[in-house]
Amino acid sequence: MTKHRAVARFDRTAACRRLRQLARKPYDLTARGALAAGRIGAMRSAAAGLDLLYATERLTDKVLAALQALADETRAVGQFARMMRGAKMNRIVGHKSENRSVLHTASRNVFPKLACRHDAKQADAVRNAKAQLRRLRRFLAELDGGALGHARGKRFTDLVQVGIGGSDLGPRALYLALPRHRLKGRRVHFLSNVDPDDAAQVLRGLHLATTLVVVVSKSGTTLETLTNESLVRRQFEKRGLAFEKQCIAVTAKGSPMDDPRKYLRVFHMYDYIGGRFSATSMVGGVALGFGLGYDTFIEILRGAREMDLNALEPDIRENLALLAALIGIWNRNFLG
Repeated sequence: MTKHRAVARFDRTAACRRLRQLARKPYDLTARGALAAGRIGAMRSAAAGLDLLYATERLTDKVLAALQALADETRAVGQFARMMRGAKMNRIVGHKSENRSVLHTASRNVFPKLACRHDAKQADAVRNAKAQLRRLRRFLAELDGGALGHARGKRFTDLVQVGIGGSDLGPRALYLALPRHRLKGRRVHFLSNVDPDDAAQVLRGLHLATTLVVVVSKSGTTLETLTNESLVRRQFEKRGLAFEKQCIAVTAKGSPMDDPRKYLRVFHMYDYIGGRFSATSMVGGVALGFGLGYDTFIEILRGAREMDLNALEPDIRENLALLAALIGIWNRNFLG
């Protein structure tokens, strides 16, 4: 069993004491010249094509130094590196917990030029990710070629993703955020609410003979998802359509849904990818590949991988994710 090093308690660090002192008189953004050009230029960080401008936060160089000390004392970057190496991070000392690896980062670690020294213990997870991407590429090529479809050879025009929580939120957010990248003649819809009226609204106006359905559940037993799957299935069957020829499953290996007889295709998500972090796995891959194109999905993975590597930067001014998190801690925990 991996030995877990104790991490300094947040409220007992020297940095925390320093931040409490600094919070007594935070930077005054209303003062004359508070947002001078020099400050705006200095409080800017960039990575992976993104700029983070934080001059409008109530920060000073002293506060940033104390936030850096807080990250160092709690070994924030080291903990992230342990996670990327496959350490069991889903654990709570003294309480029952999943006690497993958290390797959503492996789902986008598929670019040889973006490899790093933390990758060795991800090898199996990376192989799984690459295998699923190859299957996705073949499947989307079949769709593009018109090899799959109903209604006298018409191609699929719509896709409905049925899921809840992390099986819905991430893919939905990415699809809604990227309208300029959507493929012409294809639309993606999301169904998570178990209210039948919501399903009716999603399905209204769709030509079901040219609609794919993606059902996403890691366990294959999620009640809300299976309820909505049954509801959608009935609508297909009312129109004389073979639902299993138009429905795709995304689930864990060995789950009740892992049955190719029931679905057009089955793609796998893995135990070490938590729902809320699953958008760069097949949970997002099928819907986003259909609606945005395989190449665009690969670029999403590339950007995610670049940000994973950026999150290993020890200097908080170079580490966008950590800097944003620490600013949130400063605002909430110290400024109230």
